[in-house]
Amino acid sequence: MIVEVGLSKCRYLITAGNFNPIKWMCVLSSLTKCRSWLTNIRSHCLIVLVIISFPLFPLDGIAACVKNEPNQLWNYVGKIGEKRVKMTLILNGQEVIGQYFYATLLHDISLQGRIKDGKDISLDELSADGKVVAHFNGHFVDATAHKKAVDGKLECDVVTGDWKKKGGSKTLAVYLSLESITAGTLTSRYLGAGAQDDDLVNREVYRFWLAIKQNNMKAIASQIEYPIEYTINEQKKKCLSAAEFMADYDVVITKKFREEIIKATPHNMFSNDQGIMLGDGEVWFNHSGKVIALNIR
Repeated sequence: MIVEVGLSKCRYLITAGNFNPIKWMCVLSSLTKCRSWLTNIRSHCLIVLVIISFPLFPLDGIAACVKNEPNQLWNYVGKIGEKRVKMTLILNGQEVIGQYFYATLLHDISLQGRIKDGKDISLDELSADGKVVAHFNGHFVDATAHKKAVDGKLECDVVTGDWKKKGGSKTLAVYLSLESITAGTLTSRYLGAGAQDDDLVNREVYRFWLAIKQNNMKAIASQIEYPIEYTINEQKKKCLSAAEFMADYDVVITKKFREEIIKATPHNMFSNDQGIMLGDGEVWFNHSGKVIALNIR
């Protein structure tokens, strides 16, 4: 945030980085000479009425998350206590809806709540019949505490706070970091990839992921859309059938490649018009959940 003060030969730009609104309070009237407290410049300037009597900028450590994007999915990854979770939020002004799931369960849990003053977020966790069963309290933090920032400032990128079951006394620490922003809705997150059924995609991707975890060659081959290209010994090859894939299996699905896929979460994934991505792009799927790309590194 920038406050422009001068209108004459010189102008002072007062920013949150070099101005403390709590320490300095001034009432300056038109045509009054004012020596800058904030710079070493010794010149004077004519100024207009400026009244500062309260903090104009977010305090250090607090971000400003103000979004009105009903068709954007803000996808976070993090932990509740020691359990890994993924959360998706739709930020529609002060209103928030969303869902989250535990990585070990892959079951969506509904959320609804509000953002206050662009910094505090309060979310109710809902049961299948819409009853409040738990509660999140958190706030968005900026680059003061977390250095993951673009242009030195975070907005809606990091959430910290706590989670508590309704009626319970124990609280669990919450940390969430923005993973991606994608177009869609909570029920149609893969629409940009041409998918009409999110549940179908999630089931098919999970089936492939499980086959990889179990090292089940035939099951993996059955989840691929042929023809498919992959690299063997730095040479691209077009594979035309499941039988051909199984013949190449040991050089395609290596131990390292399997480990990378197993680390990924086969649920509510990133997508765009190119397809649906598992992990960091090791595998891409089409609108029906079939494998269309194997990016072997």
